[in-house]
Amino acid sequence: TDYDRTVCRQTLDWLENRAADKSSGGWGAFVSFLRPHYPLTCPPEFYALYDPKLLPTPKASLSEGEDEHPVLKNLRIACDYDAQFSDEDKQVAIASYYGLCSFVDDMVGKIIAKLSETGLDQNTIVIFSSDHGECLGGRGF
Repeated sequence: TDYDRTVCRQTLDWLENRAADKSSGGWGAFVSFLRPHYPLTCPPEFYALYDPKLLPTPKASLSEGEDEHPVLKNLRIACDYDAQFSDEDKQVAIASYYGLCSFVDDMVGKIIAKLSETGLDQNTIVIFSSDHGECLGGRGF
């Protein structure tokens, strides 16, 4: 999380400097955060947003009659997350993941606010993307 905070702070500084430099033309910025990838180490103030006990436990198996891809079947056998983690552990992990998503949302919000504060939002397109989501214990993954 320190890395991501540093990326955010440097981005805010860069935007401030960019807005002050009236002599240059167009610009682009690529801002990449590590979170919410593993490890699921979440800043306490964001973890506190989600009570693990109130989160549902993940669906652990396929529905009756549902086919499973052979690769996923082999992966499930190799990893067997259901046997490794209790429902409580899974709920804590889910709360941490949700907290990390909120942590990233907060940093992105700071960047959007800086664009607005500096007036850079008037001629800027923001593209937000993510590489994937987590299974969060669902179906044994």
